[in-house]
Amino acid sequence: MRATIGGMEFELAFTVEAQKKVEEKFGGMDKNHIEQIFDTTDRVKFFNNMTFMAATLINAGNHREAVRRMAMGEKYEPREAMTPEQAGALTAPGEIPELERAIIGAINEGNKLTIEIEPLKTKNAEATRSE
Repeated sequence: MRATIGGMEFELAFTVEAQKKVEEKFGGMDKNHIEQIFDTTDRVKFFNNMTFMAATLINAGNHREAVRRMAMGEKYEPREAMTPEQAGALTAPGEIPELERAIIGAINEGNKLTIEIEPLKTKNAEATRSE
């Protein structure tokens, strides 16, 4: 799964390595934990979660490609590891929806399953609908 942030394209990979990092940070990968990761109620927390996930999956994709090429006897200069702060610096707020879809796609692809996140209802959305 590929994602473009800051005008640069990155390979996102949900590997065992990535899953361990995600589980260490969020406490698991069951439905409740996944919903917590993609919860938009607290926008700052959501942005932090998206940049953590982006950096983790970018680094896993880079590491996987480096290992794959080394196994084939090819020379490969991997990119330096990206931090969540760097991912945040590269990502414009308008890129978040596309990044979120790419992250979900990478998780689905890595797990060979489908994860669906239902949009959360916010107080503002409820107030708008009731007017």
